[in-house]
Amino acid sequence: MSEHAEPTPPPIIPRAPYQLMPALAPAEEEALRASIAEHGVMVPIMVDEHGTVIDGHHRQRIAAELGVDCPHIVRAELPEHEKRLQAVVMNMARRHSTDAQRVLVGRKIESDLAKRAEANRTANLPTVDAPSVKAFTLGRTTDAVAKAVGIGTGRTYENHKKVIEQLEKEPDGPALIEKLETGEWTMRDAAKAVRWRRLAEKVRTFAAHDAMERTVVQIPHTLTEAIAQLNELDRDISDLRAWQEAIDRGEAVAPQL
Repeated sequence: MSEHAEPTPPPIIPRAPYQLMPALAPAEEEALRASIAEHGVMVPIMVDEHGTVIDGHHRQRIAAELGVDCPHIVRAELPEHEKRLQAVVMNMARRHSTDAQRVLVGRKIESDLAKRAEANRTANLPTVDAPSVKAFTLGRTTDAVAKAVGIGTGRTYENHKKVIEQLEKEPDGPALIEKLETGEWTMRDAAKAVRWRRLAEKVRTFAAHDAMERTVVQIPHTLTEAIAQLNELDRDISDLRAWQEAIDRGEAVAPQL
């Protein structure tokens, strides 16, 4: 029996506990690397009292790879939820993120903002003294999250969340969410995908019925019900036309009936 050595798999690098942002896009990574190579690390990274990076993961990694000194500042005795919020606030101020990426990050800090609100209500604990963090007002968690990630209002944030949750339920949900994480898709793309998939299901359901069953409709009992049915039909027709136009442009595919 012959023996051979199996290739050693690459090491699994655990994600840093306060790295809640998506990976840098290749162009952003290249620009940051070029800047550090020429000027060094101009903005010190932030670490806690244990040396764990709160903000500046990419700067630290690239500086180490280039053999460049990486200055740092220490923020000691911050609660865990404040470390996570600090990391998000500072990154949101610097990075150009899509609305979808902001919502995905927002979902990660909902519990952190709830903990901050509870801590301030029960113990009157001081929050992080960074101006951008102090600017948060304690209120509904969704409003606080929306403000933290720069997504508008709490209602807008909740509506975007529902779209993402619908995508997650799709058979190819992980692949669709990856499009949002990488910035390939915006929330508009996500909403369009949800709408077209809903229409595709309607088309498949309609095609599954025979001609007799297709003539059966729900009779409205009031004028309001009739108007609601007509409005729904009008929206479906408009969406189907938009879908067909996208198919003609090669931006979408027809459903398998």
